[in-house]
Amino acid sequence: SGGQKQRTALARALYADADVYLLDDVMSALDAHVGRWIFDRVIAGPHALLAGKTRVLVTHQQHFLPAADLVVVMDEGRVQHVGSYAELTAAGVTFSGLAPDTATDDGEGAGGGDGEGAGGAEGTEGGGEEEAAAPEGGGADGGAAAAAEAESERRKRSGSVAVKSSSGLSDIHVLKLIQEHIGSAYYTVGIIDLLEMRLLVMARESHKEHITDVEAAREATGIGGVWGNKGGLIVKLTAYGSSMVFVSCHLAAHQKEKFVLARNGNVEEVITEARIGQKDVDLDCQFDHCFWLGDLNYRVDLGIPAGKPREAKEDHDAHWAEVQALVSAGKFAELMACDQLRAQQRAGRVFVGFREGEYAFPPTFKVNRVRGFDYKKQRISSYCDRVLWKSTPAAADRVTLAALAAHAELGTSDHKPVSATFVVQCAPPPAPLPKARAGEFPIIQFHSLKGSGLLALDPNGKSDPFVKFLANPPGMLRGGSGKAGEPPATKMKPKTLDPEYGAGDLPAFQAAVATPADLARVTLFLSVFDWDRLNADDHMGQATLSLAAAAAAKGPQSFELPVVRGSVQRGTLSGSFEVLWPSDAGYDASTVGANLDNRGCCSIM
Repeated sequence: SGGQKQRTALARALYADADVYLLDDVMSALDAHVGRWIFDRVIAGPHALLAGKTRVLVTHQQHFLPAADLVVVMDEGRVQHVGSYAELTAAGVTFSGLAPDTATDDGEGAGGGDGEGAGGAEGTEGGGEEEAAAPEGGGADGGAAAAAEAESERRKRSGSVAVKSSSGLSDIHVLKLIQEHIGSAYYTVGIIDLLEMRLLVMARESHKEHITDVEAAREATGIGGVWGNKGGLIVKLTAYGSSMVFVSCHLAAHQKEKFVLARNGNVEEVITEARIGQKDVDLDCQFDHCFWLGDLNYRVDLGIPAGKPREAKEDHDAHWAEVQALVSAGKFAELMACDQLRAQQRAGRVFVGFREGEYAFPPTFKVNRVRGFDYKKQRISSYCDRVLWKSTPAAADRVTLAALAAHAELGTSDHKPVSATFVVQCAPPPAPLPKARAGEFPIIQFHSLKGSGLLALDPNGKSDPFVKFLANPPGMLRGGSGKAGEPPATKMKPKTLDPEYGAGDLPAFQAAVATPADLARVTLFLSVFDWDRLNADDHMGQATLSLAAAAAAKGPQSFELPVVRGSVQRGTLSGSFEVLWPSDAGYDASTVGANLDNRGCCSIM
């Protein structure tokens, strides 16, 4: 991975035992906590391996600057400021665009840290200042580190994030063109890249104070599962109280069935490895709205309806001609009926729960680089370029696809770009009420819960499943946890893929609301985990349960829901539960918070 390469290069440099070291962004691909460890122990700590050497460090990370004797601030190759960190901050230099000391747990090879709202990837307009710092022997000032952390939180609340470029490529020209085209009324909410992939989220300046909780992550799925020629980029935010996540990705190419499965695996890897927001819930499930776009690379295959993919090389020309006949006749619905992505969705193998508009235009791949739809015979004409979305049950009726179009006039690629316009009704969710009002909270009591066909994660072909209960909005649930600070959870059932939880295995907990209308806007996530004695528990997927019907209903409510992991169905959860309000018979707050934990070291297995 990129992080491994950087650490290897740094180790080789150490063995050279030189007098002068030129360190060009040597921690850009490391998680923030790993970069800090290396900085303190190798580069600039009191006992660092390079102590006593002359070190010139080029960095975009502000939290390293207090340890430098001299800081040189550069912008587009020109020196802007020179001085110590203390001198520059006293003079009002704000180090715009630098990443403070924060970590997004997006895996090795991802740059860490939040940046200034108007910033961008490395070398971009407003966020492209570079710092050449020669660290002194002492470690970074603790007060400055605390200040950097506070600044990170301020920037996160203000609604902007710039994640460090993973590729070292400067996008200043492209971003300038985008900014010039859309105008100064817009600002950069979030930007992240992965080699040649870019995700840029922008918003009107007038919305800036209402866009908060911005976070970004990336996941490489290319060669060896780490190379960034394929993968996903993620930016999540909250706008006027509604949570959203944008995912841009480039999936595995080619026509054959084995590549279809590879694409499915790419999607699953992006979702399961790039953990943002609530780490115990997949990113495509936990937010009000998830928008997924990019070159998904799924192809048209006219053999799909008969269950016989047309993969033979000698059949390519005939297959291509048949597809072209449908394109010329404008029979786009017939083409989409033979679309690999739609077929995989129907089988529950990818993008479970996602919706998509009607593609009332010709396939966007593979075209000659001219205006209009002029197709190359090298590949079967296909709808590779897609936009999908998914919402929680409580927010599903607040998003509408207003337009979906391909832009044939653009001829700079072998793909035609696709645009989608959505209308989203942003509505602040109910805020969790204070604990002092717990007597008004409803009790959510599960009476039974059964899993069927869950994912096998242990060497014996089984799992040790238990279920955590989480919610959108986050932090809404009270009580029912076996351990302090953890969400409500069931007991663990050993060595099974079909667990059954009785009344004594299930927690009672409360939702911190006071009215049925507010409870109807809460979505529960029943997140299934495989208990592990020595390592972290493994996520097996989650079921999404709407509380809208139960909020005002009397008596138990039954459900049967798919368990989804990485957008793939991995079994089902079924059972019954009811909501008890303080005025209902049987309401007993003493049942909330019972300790059901049986996952400790002394559990009987």
